[in-house]
Amino acid sequence: MCEEFLYVIRQEAPKLHLAVHFFPSGLDGIYQMEFGVLNEADGEVNTDVRTKCGDAQRLLAAITDILYGFLKSKRCGTMVRFSGDRLRMRLFSIWITDNWKYVQKSFVFYGFDCYGKWTSYVKNGRYGAVLVKIVNTSSDGHEARNI
Repeated sequence: MCEEFLYVIRQEAPKLHLAVHFFPSGLDGIYQMEFGVLNEADGEVNTDVRTKCGDAQRLLAAITDILYGFLKSKRCGTMVRFSGDRLRMRLFSIWITDNWKYVQKSFVFYGFDCYGKWTSYVKNGRYGAVLVKIVNTSSDGHEARNI
């Protein structure tokens, strides 16, 4: 059974506590991911807040590092599903496209297309949701990309 995990990125200027939250999706081995501003009063992640702090690329890189570490700590084949409002999906997709060379070495992506099907993620593609898993490396160093 999947458990919940919360990672917090604390920054002082502006004073924001950004959070990456992984929680059960209802499907074995697949977690849902959300990120946003942590409401310290109730511990909830507010995905509606727009920080406008000008650090989007740095924050997305930190979120990606957290995503990689999270998946690396799980059993082989564990996946994370990301979906959100149109702006968050666009931001995430832009980051993937801008860092395509790097992310392809570490992750395998699938996109939920406009036809309601999961397909291999295509650079610059538009998707309603994204499934992510890490590239599995066998003991001899060869990549294994099958689900």
